[in-house]
Amino acid sequence: MQLDSVSGTDPEALQIQLLGRFRVAVGARAIAETTWRLRKVRSLIKLLALASMHRLQREQVMDLLWPDLEPEAAANGLHQTLHVARRILDPSGAHHPSYLQLQDEILSLCPTAPLWIDVEAFEAAARAKTDEAAWTAAWAEGRAMTLDQAVAAQLQRAPVPQQPRATPEQTGPPLAATVYPASLTAREVEVRRLVASGLTDAEVAERLVLSTRTVNKHLQSIYGKLGITSRSAATRFAVDHGLA
Repeated sequence: MQLDSVSGTDPEALQIQLLGRFRVAVGARAIAETTWRLRKVRSLIKLLALASMHRLQREQVMDLLWPDLEPEAAANGLHQTLHVARRILDPSGAHHPSYLQLQDEILSLCPTAPLWIDVEAFEAAARAKTDEAAWTAAWAEGRAMTLDQAVAAQLQRAPVPQQPRATPEQTGPPLAATVYPASLTAREVEVRRLVASGLTDAEVAERLVLSTRTVNKHLQSIYGKLGITSRSAATRFAVDHGLA
């Protein structure tokens, strides 16, 4: 599990071992197992290591790691966990965003730092020795697993928005955030649109890879902001304001 360190002031390579014992190294520095005494910190790294493109929506992470907490408490838990994880990976603080970045509600692992994960190396080696058709069929079967199943198995990745990483040439000033009526958040608008299309809470949860409980919380927040009490009233508001 050894990679050459990146020279100069660039962030060193992050190396993660998931098969067997959980181990992490940054460059030549192996992180002691006792450092991961906080289970949530360890779980956060594992989730992102297994996620597609090593990215997850902030809300997905909160829903997976703190399913029984209210959104505000879960957000605080994520903030504290993220702070501890960054300090573990980069004690100097020089490259915190390079290893763990939270931007536009997307949490990313190593967006600008080299990353090696044993599961990916294993998959590449297996694919090289496997008939393409058999590999494609096996991969499709694995992709049909839920995120919880994937994390438990530590062998598959979870679905997240497929957003390409920006190159230096593409990097520019941030775009202004969209402002929605009644101070609705982008996620609440997304939930409202899906509900307006006729989906049940369970179907919305499946579509957004959230728990039904979280979807219900969003609906209650929407009702409170709009001063209404029913799905039909919320749908009328969405139609009147071009949010359906």
